[in-house]
Amino acid sequence: MGRKTSDGKSVTVAVPAVTTITQGKFVLLDGVLGIAVQGIQTDAAGDVISYNGNSVTAGLVNPEITLNIEHAEYETSQIDAADAFAKGDRVYWDAGSLRFTTVAGDGIYCGVVTEVKDANGVIWFLFAPQQPALRQSATVAAVAAADGAAAAGVNPTKAEYDVVVTLANENKAKINAVLVALKAAGLMA
Repeated sequence: MGRKTSDGKSVTVAVPAVTTITQGKFVLLDGVLGIAVQGIQTDAAGDVISYNGNSVTAGLVNPEITLNIEHAEYETSQIDAADAFAKGDRVYWDAGSLRFTTVAGDGIYCGVVTEVKDANGVIWFLFAPQQPALRQSATVAAVAAADGAAAAGVNPTKAEYDVVVTLANENKAKINAVLVALKAAGLMA
C-alpha cells in the first residue's frame, strides 16, 4: 500500500544536541538542505531549551524542525562574501561554513544565481530540487599520455606498441579514479 504524504515543499528533520538554528536561515540536517521554518536550540542532552526564541522546559518540545525545501527563487545573505555570485553562477552549500558558495568542490549543488550579489551581500537564486547526499565528485585529471598512432608498417615497432600500452594503462587508471570519485560522492554503489 502507498499514499501521498505531502507535496514535498517541506520536511521535518531531527536537530542534534548542542545546536542553535535561527528561523529563516538555511541549514543542512538529515541530509536535507532547506530554510528553517522555526528557530530552535538544544542542550548537550539533546533536549530543546529554546523554541522560536522562547525558553522551554527541557524535554517539552521534540528536537526537530521543519525545513522549507520548495523548488523556488530565494533571497539570502548567507553567502561567502569572497565569491562574486554573477547571474547564472552555480550555487553550492558549504556545510563547513554554513553558507552558499560558487566553489563547486566546497559543497552540495543547490541552484543558480538569478540576481547578482548586491552592495549588501545579498543574492537571489533558484533553489534546485532536492537530491539528498548528491555531491560533486572529486576532480579527475585528463589523460596526459600521448595519443597512439597507426603503425608505420605491417608490424608495429616496440616504440609504437609502448605508446599504446602507456595510453591504455593511463586510461585504466583514470577510469578507476572516476569510479572511486563517483562512489565517494554517493552517485554509484
